Amino acid sequence: MCVHLGFSCTQIHPIHLGVGEVFREAARQHRGQPKEDYMLWVGRPYESKNVPILLRAIAILMQRGVEVPLLRLVGPDSRQRKHLDDLARKLGVGGNVSIEPSRPYETLPELFARAKLFCYPSTHESFGLPVLEATASAVATVVAELPAFRELHATAVMYCRPNDAVGWAMAIERLITDDDLRRDYEHRGWERSRQYTWQACAEQTVTVYRKLLSGAATERAGTTET
Repeated sequence: MCVHLGFSCTQIHPIHLGVGEVFREAARQHRGQPKEDYMLWVGRPYESKNVPILLRAIAILMQRGVEVPLLRLVGPDSRQRKHLDDLARKLGVGGNVSIEPSRPYETLPELFARAKLFCYPSTHESFGLPVLEATASAVATVVAELPAFRELHATAVMYCRPNDAVGWAMAIERLITDDDLRRDYEHRGWERSRQYTWQACAEQTVTVYRKLLSGAATERAGTTET
């Protein structure tokens, strides 16, 4: 990025976003309770979000006779819902997919905390806040193999190539059929997410501002002396 923008890397200070404590609190309240039988995706299904790959993965699993939890796609607008609904029907998975409108933010922690699995197959992402909301909710998570996700989540989530429908099908099957593996990823995500807080984000931002202001003050003082 430094090369493309023409900056020195010392001039760039990456600051990660945080996740609301309400997601962790919802996870604590549901700790020890069985997860509900649904998989989750949340957001706006722009082309880069690659949502159709999940429908294709479900079709593969259903053709193999695997019992797949309901896939809940939360956030599409009316036009996007029609497109996804048409594709789901074409693939023969319409009865296994629930395409839902956006919902109030305050209802999201409960939605995440109850989910058995969260999937996010984007082809491009700079951060991907819903993934962090999922891991903070102690939900086993599968994401696309992208540099941003590797940097942020390390081994706390499972990875698949973005457009590999078979790979997504295999990952989903592993996590819905292996309770120990799913619980392991729930714990990994929960632990990893603890480092991403809005408090840390704010403190890092203030540190950068102070450094810039200090440098500016030093520069002005040098100019005055000259």
